[in-house]
Amino acid sequence: MYEPAAAFATQPGSLAHGLSSVREALAGFIGMKGTLDLNVTRVLEASDLALVTGVWSFTGTGPDGAPVKLAAKSADVLRRQADGSWRFVIDNPWGTD
Repeated sequence: MYEPAAAFATQPGSLAHGLSSVREALAGFIGMKGTLDLNVTRVLEASDLALVTGVWSFTGTGPDGAPVKLAAKSADVLRRQADGSWRFVIDNPWGTD
């Protein structure tokens, strides 16, 4: 899903760079084994780049067994790949907050 030099906003103002850092940043989130709902609200495309905004919510279970609920507005930049697929260049789930 990500380009090799992609950046992921772990929280507002903090970025993880590169695939290994993105994978590490997402591990805790994935470990909550929750449900992610995303509503894409806008796609602005220019050449092989796209700005995608949306509204998302997540429900899962924290490490302590307590329910976790998160929600925000996202702003992401994706690039079209040679095979026609799209990959994240910048994944900012906190993008418009």
